[in-house]
Amino acid sequence: MSVVIFIAFCCYIVEGPSERLGENMTDKQIIDMLFGRDDKAIAELNNSYGSLFRQLAGNILADYEDVEDCINDTYFKVWNSIPPKNPEYLCAYVCKIVRNNALNMLKAKTSQKRGSNNTVPLAELEECLPSQSTVDESIDEKHLTELLNSWLMKQNELSRRLFVRRYFAMESVEELSKSCSMSKNSVSVKLHRLRNSLKKYLESEGISV
Repeated sequence: MSVVIFIAFCCYIVEGPSERLGENMTDKQIIDMLFGRDDKAIAELNNSYGSLFRQLAGNILADYEDVEDCINDTYFKVWNSIPPKNPEYLCAYVCKIVRNNALNMLKAKTSQKRGSNNTVPLAELEECLPSQSTVDESIDEKHLTELLNSWLMKQNELSRRLFVRRYFAMESVEELSKSCSMSKNSVSVKLHRLRNSLKKYLESEGISV
């Protein structure tokens, strides 16, 4: 299943733009430190976004030690990939690594199990996105990402937050219910309507789901 979920915009909704970091370093400063091979760069990255990274990993992995392993592996990959990469959105770039690491760890741990609650959001998303094999064979991933971004921008703020927190941050319906002051049934109905809306939009753009 494709997981190209408009990473930069997702991070804006979940955490907010880097300018709001206050006394923390800006993304550019941290990236400059990484390019300069300053060993304090990862500490500054953790200081700025560590709580967000752990929240994202924790929504997927239930075990504290697994979360910390995921974050440590993420920081290792960041150190080894920047440079040469120079991401426009540092938080978005790292969140994508965190999410992929956590999902791979979850997949390894649940390969012999069924019905893990942590994988429910991904199963729901299969209803409205083309399969990964379809993306690999016939759909340009960049084009699909642009369409997803375009659809998301057409939604109101509540809809965007619900969709991103459910399908990128992997928050439960119960968590969304509390944070958005909605009943669990209302959240579920809203998410179902959003998935149907996304499916119809992609089909209108020639993407077969």
